[in-house]
Amino acid sequence: MKEFIIETQHLTKQYGQQKSVSDLNIHVRPGHIYGLLGRNGAGKTTTMKMLLGLTKATSGNIKVMGRDIEKYRLEILPQIGSLIESPGFYPNLTGTENLEIFARLRRIEDKKRAIQSALELVNLPYKDKKLFSQYSLGMKQRLAIALSVMHDPQILILDEPINGLDPIGIAEVRGFIRGLCDVRNKTILISSHILSEISLLADDIGIIDHGELLEEESLDELKKKNTKYIHLTVNDAKGAQGILTKFIKESEFKPIDGYNIQIFNMDIPVAKLVRELVEGGYDVSRVQKCEDTLEDYFKKVTGGEGIA
Repeated sequence: MKEFIIETQHLTKQYGQQKSVSDLNIHVRPGHIYGLLGRNGAGKTTTMKMLLGLTKATSGNIKVMGRDIEKYRLEILPQIGSLIESPGFYPNLTGTENLEIFARLRRIEDKKRAIQSALELVNLPYKDKKLFSQYSLGMKQRLAIALSVMHDPQILILDEPINGLDPIGIAEVRGFIRGLCDVRNKTILISSHILSEISLLADDIGIIDHGELLEEESLDELKKKNTKYIHLTVNDAKGAQGILTKFIKESEFKPIDGYNIQIFNMDIPVAKLVRELVEGGYDVSRVQKCEDTLEDYFKKVTGGEGIA
């Protein structure tokens, strides 16, 4: 298995003079959930449509399972399940009857077994008499997820699967998605503008804003950066980094500008560090322990308002 099961290289989509997605490089690890996080209109859906071949990229490359999707589309796409927009289910048919139609279109051999397995996964009954038009929004979303996994794909691409659901529906769908990854070893790329839900679901996160990927890392690393840190202000941040590396790794602090540094290792001996900085000729004007929320971090990296 390749290191990344989905990888984009300088992926760009342009409409006239407007770039919907710009120079996007994302890396999705196999067997993990990757959350593509951004405001509405940030470019999430366009990115997913390019991955699925529903819209053609202006430039850049897409590799899925280590292969160029343009060259190997017919081999790759059957390995992907997707939920981009609400599927065209027939309102006067039951959930099972709707899935039977899609199973025939996809030429699934053991249709009954595939449909039963998919419905069981999302906790919907097989051969129920309730029509799709009588389904609640949560049931409709669960049926859409059942459709996306019915052919047992390796990869799932889900665009805002919890959008519009009530808290109970959100919790149910979250459980199904997490189970697909943990129990069935599916790789899942999920987009959302609901930061709190992505933080409960994803292993890795990419933050996209105005079509550009601003940040990409594991949720654990993201939490280390944005939940707790020590803010250090000195007269020469670049010079002070030499002393910092005596105490912690370079990956455990981040220069903000010429004067301010964020330190993410909360176990650093602060008093000893300050003493060495002063003895080294640096003026230390601020040492403060700070705590941010994920919402604060999103604002910080986008340079704007909150995500909602």
